[in-house]
Amino acid sequence: MSGCIGWDVGGAHLKAVRINVGGECVAAIQHACPLWRGIGELKQAWCAVGTALGEAEHHAVTMTGEMADCFSDRSSGVEMILETAANMLKRPFWVYSGARGLIADHDARCSFAEVAAANWHVAASCAAGFVRQGIFMDVGSTTTDIVPFAEGRVSATAATDSSRLASGELVYTGVVRTPVMAMTQTVEVGGLHLPIVAEQFANAADVYRLLGRLPPGADQYPTCDGQAKTRSASARRLARMLGRDYDGDIEFWVSVAHCLAKMQMEKISSAYLRVARRSGDDLILVGAGIGRFVIKQIAVDYGLHYYDFTELLNCRNVACDMAPALGLARVLHDKIRVRGK
Repeated sequence: MSGCIGWDVGGAHLKAVRINVGGECVAAIQHACPLWRGIGELKQAWCAVGTALGEAEHHAVTMTGEMADCFSDRSSGVEMILETAANMLKRPFWVYSGARGLIADHDARCSFAEVAAANWHVAASCAAGFVRQGIFMDVGSTTTDIVPFAEGRVSATAATDSSRLASGELVYTGVVRTPVMAMTQTVEVGGLHLPIVAEQFANAADVYRLLGRLPPGADQYPTCDGQAKTRSASARRLARMLGRDYDGDIEFWVSVAHCLAKMQMEKISSAYLRVARRSGDDLILVGAGIGRFVIKQIAVDYGLHYYDFTELLNCRNVACDMAPALGLARVLHDKIRVRGK
């Protein structure tokens, strides 16, 4: 039993990354965890991921899942997630608390405000350790983080979900779970402005599946209609968003998908520009998440130097999809190494 595991408890996925005693990333797993159904979902996901990763001596936890609607409020969400972690790990563990870094699990129960939704900070903090000045971006299945850093530390203007949304440093849009009706109200195709219906007939996964950009294994949930995850089935779901039936003309629905992707890109780019204007010149963009193809395009559009998060940490590419868990495992490894000297 050796090494470190960083656990990132989200509202829809549990992610975990294992680093061995030499500092090498040896495993990274994402498991569907529909936490809104109850804390039992987290226990099941933790058992599955823990079995796959094996035992480790040191563990650290970060989270965003405290916002799941199975909890009466975020404070009770933090408390129940920490209690579940303690029951599953059966050993002391560390908890990430934003600017305070890692704190003991027993202290975390009294630090709700710092622990809640702190996963973005640990990944950005790691990026800041390698790049002098820049912006860390993580486009995931549900949300986008846009975090400035400089001189080795995070320089975000906000810390809570609410204030981060207001500042543009958090955008509630992603490349899998975001409903199409939240991407735009109209699409322009062939010179026509076509209204989007306010129904959850399709999501972003359908858009990027049609465009061939959806990474393998990124879409871990059933589709909106419970049907197949094929391009034609995605086109059928997208057609419903325009009040139509799928007519077999796949290229037309690909053009609709292109328009939707463009609208989402504009939303993310607009938020990026808001953050960048506050962050100085000569910025370097560090990208992570299953939607980092969006970030790479932003780097091209604005002439920015780009690094994948895993390039900086010299880890397996799949771990870039789980940047907070990877960053947390790295921070924990470094802390244990320093304490052992």
